[in-house]
Amino acid sequence: MRRTLLVVGSVWVLVLIAFAVSLSSTPLQTSLYQQVLAKFVSATEVQKAQQYIDALADGHVDVVASRLAPTLSPTKLKEFPKYFPAGRRESSALIGFQVRFVNGLTDYNISFEERYPHSWVETFVNFADDPSGTVIAGAGVYPSARSLEDINALTVRGKSAQQLLFLILSVIVPTFVVLTITVAIRTPIRRRKWLWIVFVAVGFTSIQMNWTTGQMGYLLTAFSTLGGFIVRPSPYSPWILTISLPIGAIVFWIRRPALMRKADQERAPSLLPDPA
Repeated sequence: MRRTLLVVGSVWVLVLIAFAVSLSSTPLQTSLYQQVLAKFVSATEVQKAQQYIDALADGHVDVVASRLAPTLSPTKLKEFPKYFPAGRRESSALIGFQVRFVNGLTDYNISFEERYPHSWVETFVNFADDPSGTVIAGAGVYPSARSLEDINALTVRGKSAQQLLFLILSVIVPTFVVLTITVAIRTPIRRRKWLWIVFVAVGFTSIQMNWTTGQMGYLLTAFSTLGGFIVRPSPYSPWILTISLPIGAIVFWIRRPALMRKADQERAPSLLPDPA
């Protein structure tokens, strides 16, 4: 049993190391994300959104104002150009593309991250195409001294004690569950062993943390495999750490001595004489 746990533990450590190494390859993740995103987006609509952003950056507010929805005021658009940094834009990356169908119209929300010599800007345009033409329902410009990849990096630099504790738990809990599954497989459970394994593998409730901001939330009715995970929707998004209560694993360790005694009793030879 100890040898099995040592082997499983070693493999699990290698998996965690490989995962940690993959986190550091941000350029590769970004490149793959851009390739996948390009297969699902409409190049025409992306180009249209970029033209609106370029018009705002160049001070041609009237280009966007003429397309504004009636419920929006064009007055605020005059302030948009000042939020773009001075200098020539070095690059523009598509970071988000959402499509909705509202009242028979196709609604697009397209966002970019633009790089300038000494700063970055996150922009978005929300518009819909109707028979009369394009109607812009919203736009935004958010300057920043750092890129989104840097802001949302999974690093311990500048993190609070609460965030570090949550990160440690998000590693310990899945490790505990994986080792418990291994023990459950090796334990001589006479009936419905597979139910015990499933029970051990599932974590109950869900506690989540936004690694960038430290904001936390929870879901009482959620379930997760292995008791926790770390994920983010894209290279530009914050990492979301999730842990669940390993109730199944804890119950198994409490019940394991009784399960083993029952298995030993069922395997023990009978001392009673055979019936005539």
